[in-house]
Amino acid sequence: MIRKWTKTNHNSIHQATMEAVGAGAVERFWNEHNFVFRRGDTYLHGKGATPAWADFAADADGAGRTIIPLNMAEPILIVRGKDAPHALGFSPHGAGRNWSRTEHMRRLGTMTADEALLAETDGLDVRFNCGNVDASELPSSYKPARAVVEQIESYGLAEIEDWIDPYGSIMAGEMPRFTRRPRGVR
Repeated sequence: MIRKWTKTNHNSIHQATMEAVGAGAVERFWNEHNFVFRRGDTYLHGKGATPAWADFAADADGAGRTIIPLNMAEPILIVRGKDAPHALGFSPHGAGRNWSRTEHMRRLGTMTADEALLAETDGLDVRFNCGNVDASELPSSYKPARAVVEQIESYGLAEIEDWIDPYGSIMAGEMPRFTRRPRGVR
C-alpha cells in the first residue's frame, strides 16, 4: 500500500509539472528505492538501494531499467540493472552522502544556505517548496557523479544507458520552526 501511494504521488507530481510547462512524456522511469522486496522466500530491505533485476515488481519497466538520481546539479542516470549477486541484486539509489547532514552544515562554515545554493547550482532553477533552502540537500552534501559512476561500473551493479541533464530541481526545503514537533514527541 505504501509503495502504491508513493508511486501515485510521484506520478501526480510529474504529471502536474509536465502539464504546467506544456511538455509530454516519452518514457517514465520510477526509482524504486528504500522499500522491502521479496525474492523467493527472502525479504530484502533496499535502504539506500534500487532493485537491479528486471522483475522486482509487476509494474516494473519490462526492460529492467530505472533511474539513479545523483545530486541536483548533476545528471540523472538511466540504468539497466545487472542483478549482481555480490550486491544482492541492487544498485545505488542515488549519489550517497559524503558525510552526515550535521557535518555538512558544519563544513559550510560562515556561508549561508542561500549563498551555497547559488554557488553550487549556477544556471539551474532550484526551488524549495517550504520556502527555505535546506543546505543539507545541496550538491556538496553528496558524492560527485564521477565517483558514483566509477563505483557502479567497477562493482558491476548496472549498465548505464543514458544521462538526463537537469534543468532544475524541486526539493521539500527546510521546514518552518512552528511545524516541527519538539524532540521526543511523536
